Amino acid sequence: MYRGYQLLLTFTVAAVFCAATAYSAGVQTPKPILIVWAKTDLPEQGKPTLDLLDLERYFVKQLSDRGMENVIPATTSKLNTAPNVFMLELYVDAMRTASRARRDPITNVIEDDPIFHVELSLAVKHRRTGQAMGGTGERREYHFNSIELTEIGPKQVAIYSTADKLADRFVSGALQGQFGEQWRALQTPPEPTFQQWQIALAAGITFVVLVFVAVGATSSPKHRKPSKSSFASCSPPGVEVQPAPPPKDLSGEKAANTAPKPNASFDKSLEDAEDFALESFAHCDAWYEKAARANGKEILEQAPQTRRNEARRRINAKNIEADYQKTAAYAAERYGLMETEVIEKLRKFGEREFRLLELAVRHKQEIANNVKKQ
Repeated sequence: MYRGYQLLLTFTVAAVFCAATAYSAGVQTPKPILIVWAKTDLPEQGKPTLDLLDLERYFVKQLSDRGMENVIPATTSKLNTAPNVFMLELYVDAMRTASRARRDPITNVIEDDPIFHVELSLAVKHRRTGQAMGGTGERREYHFNSIELTEIGPKQVAIYSTADKLADRFVSGALQGQFGEQWRALQTPPEPTFQQWQIALAAGITFVVLVFVAVGATSSPKHRKPSKSSFASCSPPGVEVQPAPPPKDLSGEKAANTAPKPNASFDKSLEDAEDFALESFAHCDAWYEKAARANGKEILEQAPQTRRNEARRRINAKNIEADYQKTAAYAAERYGLMETEVIEKLRKFGEREFRLLELAVRHKQEIANNVKKQ
């Protein structure tokens, strides 16, 4: 009889839990489906520099790499007017070349400064109603040398780099509810780790044990409460048994232990990125220019290895981005830092070597051009 009550109560609790889980899953608001559509009003659609179809697919991949779910390109999407479908209209607003004059801060010589300017914008619209939900944009200037300004490759790199920054800006705004509350849950939740599975299993076993103990305490026969004298035989003569002291309040200690344990790898990444940000005055353009000119010889000698490292970094971009997010989550939980700011510092730190190499190459080309003019 007693065992029957235990099993009945256990199955009842499990049934209620499963029903609640199924109900919450059933009433959950469906996540938005995002359709990326690349557009431009540039003459001849910006060809041959701009490939709209490839840019559209590239932007879809960048959003997916940042954990966004249900992102598809417009060129392969089927007509869908469900209430949770939204259009991300990616506009290439401008691609312009220009040649400025600037004074070298070291040599004090006036020299040419070729510029490639890129403007991208993103409009978020509801597919069925056409209602505008908001938008964002990204404008970037890229400094080329005179040879790069005549080539298509460097300009395409600039366009896709601007798309990367726009993807970062959009994801950050979406998760903050800039386009509506339902967008906050748009990012794919991380897969549970082995340690999390262990914790969940231990919690489930503990819950079952507590249920059995509670049922046993309420169903077993009641015993007479022992009197104080009944403990006399357990104590030496003349020694009075004192009641146990109240349990110590460990709430303060428990709260102090909520922060994650130190992680040497994460801490080193944070310290390296922060140290370089301080040295470069928050990755100031002028600092990079001066450093590339002052250390140009050493930078160019290491050019093959730097290019190889940059190629590996770009190929492994998805895993590197995941590491950045894990490090930023650790920094936010342990030190109270902003995750978006930490990720931005880590990215710039990872890009520093190739950025210096590009500037050193440009400076070398400028010197060669000046020699030819003389």
